[in-house]
Amino acid sequence: MERPLNDSEIDIWTELRNIYWSFYVKNTLDNARYEELVRDVQRNGSIDLIKALLIFDSSRKTCTYNDRFEWLTLKLNGREYPPIDINYAGQLCWNDPVEYVYSNTQKAKYDLIGKPAPNDVAEVSQHPMIDNCSMVTSLINVKTKNSMEPIVSYEYDLAQVNLYFNGAKRLVSIKNPVVRQNTDGEQLGIISPDFRDKLIEQAYFEVVQECTYNSKGSNTAIDTYRLCGWLPIVVNMDDTSFKEVQEYYCEGAMLALGTHINPIDSNPALRSKHDYIILNINDGIFHIRDPLLPEDLIRVDWEYVQSMFRYLYVNWDARKRCTFYEKLHFRYDTNVHNKFRSLMNKVIFDIKNASETEQTVYVWFERHLSIDRDVTSVSGIISPTGIHAEHEIGNNLGFLWLIVKVPPKNKTKIFYHTEKTTNCTLHLYCNSADVHVKKCNIQQVKTLALVEDTWFCGSRSEINYCSVFFQNPAYMFEVKSNTIDDIYVKLKLTWNSNFPAILLLYHYDDYRYSKPLMLESRTVSPLNLYCDVMLSTNTKYIVICKFSNFTIRVAYQLAILAAIDNAEIQLKRKYLAFGGLRFQVGKNFQIVGSHLSLPITISRPTNLHITISSVGQPFDFTYSLIEQESRPPLSEICEFVRLDNSFYILPMVFTYEKEVILRLYMRTKLNGSTISIEIGSDYKVSM
Repeated sequence: MERPLNDSEIDIWTELRNIYWSFYVKNTLDNARYEELVRDVQRNGSIDLIKALLIFDSSRKTCTYNDRFEWLTLKLNGREYPPIDINYAGQLCWNDPVEYVYSNTQKAKYDLIGKPAPNDVAEVSQHPMIDNCSMVTSLINVKTKNSMEPIVSYEYDLAQVNLYFNGAKRLVSIKNPVVRQNTDGEQLGIISPDFRDKLIEQAYFEVVQECTYNSKGSNTAIDTYRLCGWLPIVVNMDDTSFKEVQEYYCEGAMLALGTHINPIDSNPALRSKHDYIILNINDGIFHIRDPLLPEDLIRVDWEYVQSMFRYLYVNWDARKRCTFYEKLHFRYDTNVHNKFRSLMNKVIFDIKNASETEQTVYVWFERHLSIDRDVTSVSGIISPTGIHAEHEIGNNLGFLWLIVKVPPKNKTKIFYHTEKTTNCTLHLYCNSADVHVKKCNIQQVKTLALVEDTWFCGSRSEINYCSVFFQNPAYMFEVKSNTIDDIYVKLKLTWNSNFPAILLLYHYDDYRYSKPLMLESRTVSPLNLYCDVMLSTNTKYIVICKFSNFTIRVAYQLAILAAIDNAEIQLKRKYLAFGGLRFQVGKNFQIVGSHLSLPITISRPTNLHITISSVGQPFDFTYSLIEQESRPPLSEICEFVRLDNSFYILPMVFTYEKEVILRLYMRTKLNGSTISIEIGSDYKVSM
């Protein structure tokens, strides 16, 4: 062991840690305090301190959103894991010693503790009392491929381990590491000639298994990513072929197999729910090794592999296949993104290809670790022909990947969905510097109009007079374009109630809402409906979201999307009741006979929006709206109109008079039938 750290050196490391925390987490840096730290490091002269200080000084000057996000998300299960490479970590200790959790059987057999020590063996294998086959399989694969960068340092009783998780290569500090052992010196840990593998195993259990040696399950693909950063793919054996597996192998990918959860009676050499290393593939024969048994080699053909295994685990080094890499961290908030069953709520990204050729882009979504393990996610490509979605498979993967073909001088949208609020990272690999990804702000897409609101039939005062139909939320919209006359438009309504709803579409000039422009909208799910309709550009329309239940409060989302890019949708709320005018009055009248003459007193010149509704018994009527007997009517109809629990809207008129008279003429005499008359106006009127 080298000389112990003296107190002053410990104080300098502690101060450097505090400076890291202050700058990246608190977003502040005390310059005087920092300059004093620089002088202390210079006086001390430690190479490790100098390296650590230099890397901090250079990284803080180029700090990006991603860097800050990685520091702000350094906590997991109450412990801290900063994005620091072990080559520059030195004695930056970020956590106190942790007490691991063991099963009663493990504690009974290994009742002592000792320093991690190597085993007198030639090869790495899984300890029979630790259920971590996937992690050991990953470590063997990585060592076999010689693909592991140095990820462990151990000095002054401080182990520093780098693992890939939560969007970055993060530092796991293990202070005074110990391993349980028995009286014979046998240790409860991975069996390996290198004691540092036990430190890797401890760091893995701390981060992935929440400090417990009783594994909660994982898979080799994701565990290999944790160790070396090679990107994981989980493939169902029913969805692959020998040719595809051989291509992975020839390209240098690391491969492993996972068995079914059920016991495999036909071959007792295979264990259920267990992972196996594919050492090589030679002349169609797979050479497979059980991580528990280093001496046993299993040789099987493809037909056997496909029938006896459930998953193929693949890890490949995207950095060798692709020359450009981008990553983008984001937060998925279910209160926002799962509010409706709609793509419009999801986190959406634009992948833009500014090059002259089509580009193949590889995208991985990484869901950050959390206590919620049984969570599934979905990602997909949004295209004019539909949505191509990918779902998680395997055990606690947390990764989804997409292959995206982006046309030249074009862009493609992709989305992400998960069931719980979490932090996420998008990893993008490609071979063109002209490909970039950014988060898409749906509200800024000109070809899309999106509105979210809450509807309750009794939420507006005019419900006392106005029919329920006019209480439904309505919107005026127009598709603006200088290049085309007609365009396909998608209208989509999503809501959070189990009661039915429909969309109604009218020309803006159809003030009586008597000529719907489309058939009943198509229901996609109980809470989701849409319709596609050909509309004229530069023409105003009214869309009405009609809900069937009037007694509950409903949150809804309306989306209107144009089919081409060179169009812009303008959307505005339209209040149907009383023509949307400020002053509103309504009254019910009992009609006895065949005539009603209703004076309307007006305070100032105003627009008048008059609605006549039947309540109960149907009837036929005509009307005239007059200012003076000597003048032509402001509005009238000569043919009878039938009202049967329905409404009739008069054309909106403007008058300067202080009084107008509404006259109704019935086809037959009525005996106490009720008529509702509702008037909207710019200024106060009375009946």
